[in-house]
Amino acid sequence: MRAIVFDGDLTLSSIPPPPIPEGWVLGKVQTAMISSIDRALINGLLPLLERRVIGTFGVIRVIEEGVNSSAHSGEVYGVKAKCGNQLIGLTTDGLMAEYATIPSECLTEVKDLEENPIFNPLYIEFSFIKDLMKYTEPDFKCLILGCSFTSLIMALNLMKISDVTVACKDGELTRKLSDAGVHTSTIRKVKHNYYDLIALADYNPFYIINSVSYLNHHGILYIPPHFPSIIHVIPLSTSKVKIVRGKYGNLRDGYKSVKKVPRKELDNYVTVTQNIEEVIPLFKYYPRVILLKA
Repeated sequence: MRAIVFDGDLTLSSIPPPPIPEGWVLGKVQTAMISSIDRALINGLLPLLERRVIGTFGVIRVIEEGVNSSAHSGEVYGVKAKCGNQLIGLTTDGLMAEYATIPSECLTEVKDLEENPIFNPLYIEFSFIKDLMKYTEPDFKCLILGCSFTSLIMALNLMKISDVTVACKDGELTRKLSDAGVHTSTIRKVKHNYYDLIALADYNPFYIINSVSYLNHHGILYIPPHFPSIIHVIPLSTSKVKIVRGKYGNLRDGYKSVKKVPRKELDNYVTVTQNIEEVIPLFKYYPRVILLKA
């Protein structure tokens, strides 16, 4: 089968169909998406353990169940990037292929929405935003570390409730977010401020290591659910910081979160193709590339 593989370089390769471990399923891929996890892997911010098929969120139709799998053949499921100790595209092969084996605990129910079901992988990815919103309050000062598409969706949702700033070291990216109506700053300017809630939006070790230092003593550090378990944040010894690892919601939750982004802005960050040969070139220009299978 054809698949997009990363082994130091991105290539479109021919690989054998994957075996089915116990508790997993074999699925025919209907949609697959390259996300921030793939980009972090390719940029060296996450460890490459061995050659991997990329593609971290998507939709599959189960065609064969492994032993003790909780899914059902013939049913369509969404795929969450992280479940248990597995991170799709990092610890196991991803979805940019004709077929994929997925842990059944990484599957989620998918009922197509009338509004752009081709964006289902995107809705699954950002279904955690509803969970993030539970940790903010109207008088909170919130800081999002890292300038990215993830930052944009976090900010556009959180700013309806709280005072939100997105900070990073890249001037060009801060300008793009500012143009979308998000309050941005530089890391240097927020260095001596203290925040009630900090959300990580980037795998850059600088943000992860320094995140707690920007929190007040009773602040909350929110780590999105797709951040791998190998990422650890150590609170300052004198602080009472609460560290929260996020949880995915359902498809409707993700849809409501993504809907906050104006379509014009969405088109700057997300593209869709039906041709697997176009995925690698498009990856150079778009943070999210969705492959829609015929």
